[in-house]
Amino acid sequence: GLLFGDLSPHRSQIEALKPFDPIILDHHKSAADILASFPHSVYADEAKEPGVSGAVLAFTEVWLPIRGVKRCERCRHWKLWQSCTCPPFKAMRELATLVGIRDTWQKDHPRFKEAGDLCKFLVFAPLSTLFQMTPQEVLARGREMGPLLRARVIDEAKRAVETGTHLESGGHKLLLFSNTHLSSDASTFAPEDTITCGYDFIHDGEEMRIQF
Repeated sequence: GLLFGDLSPHRSQIEALKPFDPIILDHHKSAADILASFPHSVYADEAKEPGVSGAVLAFTEVWLPIRGVKRCERCRHWKLWQSCTCPPFKAMRELATLVGIRDTWQKDHPRFKEAGDLCKFLVFAPLSTLFQMTPQEVLARGREMGPLLRARVIDEAKRAVETGTHLESGGHKLLLFSNTHLSSDASTFAPEDTITCGYDFIHDGEEMRIQF
């Protein structure tokens, strides 16, 4: 009877959704006021909780409750979040933590590279394959294949910076290149005062359009 969706509602839909009492998880500042309208939602403030992304929220607010892990009554955290050493739990906690580091772009974190390697594997592997793997297997395969996959993406990101279109508009420097998936990595190699913007052409069933 549960429906999971990867989205936060638009402000225009707040009143329509209130009767359903949804649980919304988000870490984007733009969604803070929206989540305040739903009493059972959880917002992770990026300033107070760096590294807490949708993956971490899904782990603490969905994966753990489904397994019957109880909240600590004195705070919003889960009792076993930092202490449990059960292999599946420990591996899932590790997955959520690393994805959170990469997703919130914690570049100064000592595990940022490891997190990037893992995420390249997660993007590369088919969902059907990941669903058949245990958390331990996902971590192991990510550590095995992730560095190679990330090295390839880094090469592509550097090439995008070198061959992309450099523009100036309204006093801002902009770098345009094909492939939205390279946007974050390309920003690492582009000049600090340059906004990187990847794009793709997609067909939505009716017409061809450009997606940034």
